[in-house]
Amino acid sequence: MGSKTSAFFRKLVPSRQEIAQKSAAAVRWADRRVPRFVRTLLGIPLVIGGIFSILPVLGLWMLPAGILLIALDIPRYRTRIMRWAERQEATGGKAPPADDKSDSSHRSSDDDGDDGHDGHNGDEGRRTGMTS
Repeated sequence: MGSKTSAFFRKLVPSRQEIAQKSAAAVRWADRRVPRFVRTLLGIPLVIGGIFSILPVLGLWMLPAGILLIALDIPRYRTRIMRWAERQEATGGKAPPADDKSDSSHRSSDDDGDDGHDGHNGDEGRRTGMTS
């Protein structure tokens, strides 16, 4: 009985990969086909509807969808969103492999753990050559 239930839920609930792929496709579609002012006009009510997600018909899904539509019109965020969509389409929605450089267990032998932080805010004196 457990295998029938899990098979049912696998069909009913999409995987993260499927969600990522469909989201990326929706972003690409909105970028290509929906005019800039229309995206913003659609995004604002979606954000407002997401805030009132406790009410029937409105849902929490509206908040990120609205933010995404509005962000497509902001150049700084648009490039990030489009890179994300391209990466999702290229990898099939799978997460990229972990980067070994971010592992903190690989320290150089001359690293004593001192980050040079002496409790002061910023590097006063270093810029002008003056010390206090």
